[in-house]
Amino acid sequence: MPVTDFLSNNLWARISMDAQASINRMAAVAYVTDASQVPFRDGDTLIVDASDRAVTTGLTNAELLQELFSSGVHLYSLPSLHAKVYAFDDVVFVGSCNLSHSSRNVLREAAIRTVESNAVLEVRQFFQTLLRSAEPIDQAFVTRISQLPVDPRQSSVVVFGPRPASSLWRLETPPPSRSPNMRPYFVALMQAQLGELRKGQPFHLWQGHFGHKGRMQKSGRQFVLTEAGVAHFSQGGKGAPRPDLLEIFLAAVTTGRSDRLPDNLVDRVLVPLQEPESQ
Repeated sequence: MPVTDFLSNNLWARISMDAQASINRMAAVAYVTDASQVPFRDGDTLIVDASDRAVTTGLTNAELLQELFSSGVHLYSLPSLHAKVYAFDDVVFVGSCNLSHSSRNVLREAAIRTVESNAVLEVRQFFQTLLRSAEPIDQAFVTRISQLPVDPRQSSVVVFGPRPASSLWRLETPPPSRSPNMRPYFVALMQAQLGELRKGQPFHLWQGHFGHKGRMQKSGRQFVLTEAGVAHFSQGGKGAPRPDLLEIFLAAVTTGRSDRLPDNLVDRVLVPLQEPESQ
């Protein structure tokens, strides 16, 4: 294993592996909504933006912070934080990824992993600098932010994860089938409901004809992906959309904001993606 490595496609696999193998875990990440890949334990340290703005826009999850606090993790809030830095014993990662479902499953992330001693020392010194400015999160802090109303539509950054169709939006007029916008829009609607593309899990689309024979099946008034469909539309598959366009359409269908749509889209009216019974 090189002393220093650049990681992208297998980034989260390496983060998870090193986190599992370490005795001590420290992380300074702007937003936290999913910590499943880093097994924070009693005595570990997490610095996060747990400001009212981050919590009310859904960028940081108060319930997850309560779980981590109850597990004995040392939590700190730093509203100006934008770093994404992880330190696991003698290995550190410096890159782009927040602790979120979208970082693992949707976004194109990258980071440097290194065990070079000077870099590890400087990262740990960076943590100490952050801690001097951060506010410790105690039970009173967690209780207060847990009572804040959450509305992801107010955020300039979108938190992606599985959502019911009744909370999502669709284009009143879908893009033309040959448009470069069709595939990312199509996959965004699936991704928004499933969290990650999975075989046999039902989801809703708009009324129309879908010619993905062998990749998608009708299930009542819903649809499910086949194994071939998951492989085709997931990142790395032949039918995977451009990540940047997928992110744009995910932002639109999860917030209902037409200003999140691509500039070259002609029909920009968004309407609720309702459950079949109410259509």
